[in-house]
Amino acid sequence: DKPRASLTQEASNTRAANYSCLWNCVSGIGCWPGLPSSPLEHIFSVETFPIWRLHVIWSKKNGEDLRTHLIQRFASSVVFLSLMLGTEIGVLFSPSTPANDVRIKMKEKDYGSLEYWAGIVLCLAVLWTISALIATFTAWAVTSVVSGTNAHLIFRSTLGIYAAQLPSNLILISIYFFFLWIVLFYFKLMPLLFAIMIVSLGTYMLFHIISTYSALARIIIHTGAMGEEQILPMSDQESRDPSQIMESLVEKTARARSLNIPVSKQYRTRYQQSISNLNVIDVSDEEEKEEEKEAYDEEKNA
Repeated sequence: DKPRASLTQEASNTRAANYSCLWNCVSGIGCWPGLPSSPLEHIFSVETFPIWRLHVIWSKKNGEDLRTHLIQRFASSVVFLSLMLGTEIGVLFSPSTPANDVRIKMKEKDYGSLEYWAGIVLCLAVLWTISALIATFTAWAVTSVVSGTNAHLIFRSTLGIYAAQLPSNLILISIYFFFLWIVLFYFKLMPLLFAIMIVSLGTYMLFHIISTYSALARIIIHTGAMGEEQILPMSDQESRDPSQIMESLVEKTARARSLNIPVSKQYRTRYQQSISNLNVIDVSDEEEKEEEKEAYDEEKNA
């Protein structure tokens, strides 16, 4: 049973890698098997996944840097959501003819009309954007009062990770609702052929953007780019062209996946050496010894 299960898993991974490679070629970002690592990452950016937030939280050795990063993220998101909400409310209550038709169809409960469903999606978009705005603003306010000394402890807890991730998830859904009601208005306002062409182009661009940054996010995660350790020696960086650098990063990504170091341990190891040797080299014991030595020296000086 085990060999059969292993072969099934390997075949599934191969299919996912081939799918990603095919889509990457179509979308123009290059054929890199396993980047992104699953079809889902062509629809939802890795930046919105819990694994990304875990790496952000564990890679920052300085608690003040972690707190600053989260505050800046929430602050920029509040501005972005405010612009989205203003646009949606402006369209929903606009005196224009298309918006008025939408409100009339909703009032008449004309379930079979395009205008009715455009209005329903627009209302959902407004409610979801308000929820995302409230969550992001609250997260900003709560995060800003945490001291740098205790930032790691708070945000590495289960609730801390979830609270840091929740605004990103709500923002992602708000963006898809925003995109969907615009698509429905296109079909209302334009001839069918032109609407199909523009929506197809917009959908392609959306997936292209998500695929590109999902692939980049996977490379950042698996190569340890968030950490302080240098991925490639400076001599290699200067002597290689962009395609050779990309090949090196993809190779390191594949080796890191096979090594499968837990996030909580990744930034407490000699990560680049561990990837090269396919063997985890833990430095936590050395760090503890250094801390003990520093404490002893301080007591001696006192």
